[in-house]
Amino acid sequence: MPPEGRPPAVPPLLVLGLGNRLLRDDGLGLELLARLAPQLASDPRVELLDGGTQGLALLHRLEDRAALLVLDAVALGSEPGAVHHIAGCGRIAAHRSGGAHEGNAGELLAVARLVGDLPEVVEVVKPYLNAADNMVMLENLVEAIASVD
Repeated sequence: MPPEGRPPAVPPLLVLGLGNRLLRDDGLGLELLARLAPQLASDPRVELLDGGTQGLALLHRLEDRAALLVLDAVALGSEPGAVHHIAGCGRIAAHRSGGAHEGNAGELLAVARLVGDLPEVVEVVKPYLNAADNMVMLENLVEAIASVD
């Protein structure tokens, strides 16, 4: 425990992969997280987290963060495989999900906002499979977010 009995500080940037590998396309966020890991695992400003389908159980992991990068197969009504980079979380619906993906990114971000735990900087990326340019975009985005004080 750090001095004065305070818990250790969390890295300012949380890169959160969401999804279910068993449902293939819903596991894209987790696949991107795994591909980013070699470049970011040793960066003390960044925490990589495989959130799976934990949904609202992840809420406490957002506390005290300056920034959040969500990697998830977010349904926005576009063509399959489309890439969406969403600054903030206003456009992500917070509908109640069910089944194998019990909690979605929109629901998590809406509750985090409600309880005051939403980081100041929120970026959401909906990736598509086998796209090398997505990795370059993600690496640049992570670096830009990690440099936010």
